[in-house]
Amino acid sequence: MNAQRLREVMQPVVSIGPNESIRAAAKRMIEADVPAILVMDEDRIVGLLSYRDLVAKAIAQSLPADLTKVFEVMNNQPVRISDDRNVANALLVMQIRKVNRLVVQNFSGQVVGIFCDCGCGRDSK
Repeated sequence: MNAQRLREVMQPVVSIGPNESIRAAAKRMIEADVPAILVMDEDRIVGLLSYRDLVAKAIAQSLPADLTKVFEVMNNQPVRISDDRNVANALLVMQIRKVNRLVVQNFSGQVVGIFCDCGCGRDSK
């Protein structure tokens, strides 16, 4: 698996706006069956929201799900990587940068997916 390219194992792009509620984000994640979603302001990435963000920053602090906005709990500096990199390289980047997810972009800079180290790629379902 470590020789596979990220484009072969990444999760699809699912996104939400920064001003939507965390309840809407959680529902979207459940419907798409993904552990993280991109936070987009029109065509621009402004963050990444994961289940962990929801638990650690919202549920643990008893924030109201309908009133708390995505931008309040998202990671606003997601790490990016090229889709032609292999899984081993991605795992090394994740270890160095101390992150669990990477935003995957193609050669032209377009976001094409999310890679995580939790077995959440297309081949693991």
